[in-house]
Amino acid sequence: MTFDRRRFLLATGAAIAGAGVVGTRPAHARAQAWETVIGTNTFAGYSALESTWNYRYPWGSDHNGTARMYASASDHNHVYLQSGGVLVLKASRINWNEGNSSKDPYLPIRYHSGAIHSKLRVTVNDQFPEWEVKGDFQAPSARGTWPAFWLTGANSWPPESDILEYKGDAATGSTRTTAAGTTPSSRCRIPAAGTRTARGSPR
Repeated sequence: MTFDRRRFLLATGAAIAGAGVVGTRPAHARAQAWETVIGTNTFAGYSALESTWNYRYPWGSDHNGTARMYASASDHNHVYLQSGGVLVLKASRINWNEGNSSKDPYLPIRYHSGAIHSKLRVTVNDQFPEWEVKGDFQAPSARGTWPAFWLTGANSWPPESDILEYKGDAATGSTRTTAAGTTPSSRCRIPAAGTRTARGSPR
């Protein structure tokens, strides 16, 4: 069978965990079939996780917030697996001075947390013009939290395309798409702080 659509499929997750599918079909073949390039089994165990995902951000441990990412093959305090194929990314408040983030706007580090990114790069081209990315998530929305599942440039940020993002302020969640410095956004009310379950599927 010839494919021209690809799926990126993650497993169900808690905290910030995901179930994602990426698939593609070559442009010359229009069969309604998807090639799954990341399946739901990548959170079945650490060998499966580490063969498909890298720990932390593509550029390292810091980004534009007050959390620093900690995770490795020998450090599962903030990135770990639970039974049933669930990935957990856990944030912890720290009470010591760890300096500032190495990324603009260089905020003081207040949290330790976890992140993973796919080893696979999504490349939209004539051979694979269609990709589907899906996820099932259970994410906190309390003040101080900032869970997200997003696509970014393979070697840079921005651009950014958010599948799910909650910047916790006890009242609102947001999803945003950022491209070349523009940031159209939509915000939605959520009834109260706590945990939200969401399903994302951009096309």
